[in-house]
Amino acid sequence: NISVSDHSPPMSNIKVYTSSTSSNLKIRTATDRVTAILAANGVTPEIIYADLMDTTERQKVWEISGTKGVYPLVFSGEKYIGTDEEIEYANEDGELKQLLGL
Repeated sequence: NISVSDHSPPMSNIKVYTSSTSSNLKIRTATDRVTAILAANGVTPEIIYADLMDTTERQKVWEISGTKGVYPLVFSGEKYIGTDEEIEYANEDGELKQLLGL
């Protein structure tokens, strides 16, 4: 017997770190673009607002990514994948799913 749950998409471990209070249109647009690209690849990411995170956790994200205050940042689990530009390039090159581990 096959149940409905057998057809559910796998849970995504993809995270997009961004800012909840950004008045910067570039960050909002970039975050929307990244989530649209991920959705087109069958991924529903977890959106995490870095400015609402514990300071220690936010510092960890910045340390892993090698960047501070630049958003959005995309992670697969604890692995840093890239910024919005890197996600766009990987998508255009057909390498995004592999990069995300899908």
